[in-house]
Amino acid sequence: MGTITPGRGRSILVAVSGGVDSAVAVHLLKEAGWRVHSLHLRMLEGDAGDQAAAHARKVSAILEVPFHLLDVRARFRERVVSYFTEAYLSGLTPNPCAVCNPSVKFHELLRFANELGLGHVATGHYAIIERGCGGWLLKKGLDPRKDQSYFLFGLEAHWLERILFPLGRLTKSGVRKLGEQIGIGSLVQDESQEVCFLSGPYWEFLRTQRNDLPGRGEIVTSDGRVIGIHDGFYRYTVGQRRGIGIPDSTPYYVLGVDAGSNRVIVGKAGELCSSTLRVPAPRWLVQTDIGSGLRCTVKIRYRHPGAEALLLPGEEKGVVVQFDTPQRAVTPGQFAVFYKGETVLGGGEIEKG
Repeated sequence: MGTITPGRGRSILVAVSGGVDSAVAVHLLKEAGWRVHSLHLRMLEGDAGDQAAAHARKVSAILEVPFHLLDVRARFRERVVSYFTEAYLSGLTPNPCAVCNPSVKFHELLRFANELGLGHVATGHYAIIERGCGGWLLKKGLDPRKDQSYFLFGLEAHWLERILFPLGRLTKSGVRKLGEQIGIGSLVQDESQEVCFLSGPYWEFLRTQRNDLPGRGEIVTSDGRVIGIHDGFYRYTVGQRRGIGIPDSTPYYVLGVDAGSNRVIVGKAGELCSSTLRVPAPRWLVQTDIGSGLRCTVKIRYRHPGAEALLLPGEEKGVVVQFDTPQRAVTPGQFAVFYKGETVLGGGEIEKG
């Protein structure tokens, strides 16, 4: 089952969503001798938020741990929902999970732990934190299909010594089996969708947030030819093929979105590849000297396998990423995360190169 830092009677606060991952994390920490408190962060509005809180309370009762509920809906709206909305309306493709983790989940989890006088916190993320020769390191989870280190690059480096990830060396199938063994398999919620606050297409959600959404505009090729009309540029993301509605001998793909001119730029598959990108404001988990260049692996979205690249100093404290092989659909607004082997060095929001 992997190794978990022994608790030796110490207390820890665990974020409990109501799902199987956080429930198994609680169980494993109890087995390792930790005195566990659970905390549910109420982020969602309406019935969805009520149901999640009820599940978290029930699971905590079954596992016999003290339960706490913290309403963070206002912070979630401010830091995540507003960011999500404004990014799309600026022509970017947001990644709300990568923003939520440092600015809401771990920020509030650590703050509440401080209020309770608890030194450590834990979640059900599939990632690993280890002590290295230079300090604490964030590493990929053992299960490559569930590794969530990409979403965690924005954590503060000094937080790592207080965080435990009990599932980091487990597989998802193993966690499900363990959930069944401890009697919670039928009680926990199904695995959450990628964007927790969406129940339909994201552009429908945007309509609930803003009543001044941009209207129709031109679809143009990369050389400026107008070949169609779109129903709102925010409905299009880089790499998209379906929904463009312009028949041709070979399909068109979205190359970019220009919010200022209310245009969607399209082209053929070969135009989707980029050799460089910029990260103007990277965040680092490991002290990194790029100097004349640092070779590493770069992931440009969660499901991206990672590509070999050279990091070079950019303007001010920014970074330029030069890929060994051009990468498909480099998307402004998503995040580039830098890895050295299994270790997360840092990352930041993508600007096209």
